[in-house]
Amino acid sequence: LLPRSSIRSHATMAQAAPPAAGQAHTTNVPDLGSEVESAMADVLGNADPLDASDFDAVSYLNVKFPSERSLGATLDAFIADVSTQIGDLDDEISQAVHAQAEAGGRPAPGA
Repeated sequence: LLPRSSIRSHATMAQAAPPAAGQAHTTNVPDLGSEVESAMADVLGNADPLDASDFDAVSYLNVKFPSERSLGATLDAFIADVSTQIGDLDDEISQAVHAQAEAGGRPAPGA
């Protein structure tokens, strides 16, 4: 599944200006501090490069697709994999929302 840290608002991404020539692509990700980042890594694990606090989308894509030829050969599979991950995450969110809605309708224990 896609890590929570990789979720961005489409509106926010659409409003971001492209970087000037020679500048790195950056996003406005809040600095949570090393203690919080460490605790999150302990709970969530940190095997996925998308979870890194210093994640660089351009570098990630350059590693995934080092040449134009590799892009043509693996892009469809990559898109299918990401689409599956998005669908799984959507299902997870939906289940969590339904569970929370059901829990909100029940009286508190001992009430």
